[in-house]
Amino acid sequence: MVSISKIEYNRKLKESFYHGLGFYTRMKVAEKSSQALEEILDCLERIEDNLTLEIEKLKNYAQRKATYTDKDKFINNNWCSNCKNNTHKTKTCYFLNRDQKKKTERTSRTAKREEKSCIMVKKKQKLWS
Repeated sequence: MVSISKIEYNRKLKESFYHGLGFYTRMKVAEKSSQALEEILDCLERIEDNLTLEIEKLKNYAQRKATYTDKDKFINNNWCSNCKNNTHKTKTCYFLNRDQKKKTERTSRTAKREEKSCIMVKKKQKLWS
């Protein structure tokens, strides 16, 4: 087994240590490069502790339930259970009442025809009399 000198060992340790860090952490370590490795590690541990505290705060933060006033409520009385739409009510729904509407249209058409025929008959009667 090849033995590595202590200086080479420390250099390899620093190199592998730096490569394992994230970009911003590497920049922070580069700022403090004049300090000893132990001081840099202490600084990083404090940063890590602060980050874990912030993460715990965020996890434990209970969100407040939203409160609504009566002004915030929008009441719409229109709802069609057939169409699942709020543009009209179920009893005025065209699709449910289309047969009934067709019947009323037919009866109104026939009533108009009968009315016209009655008027024509009355006019003829007046002419003949």
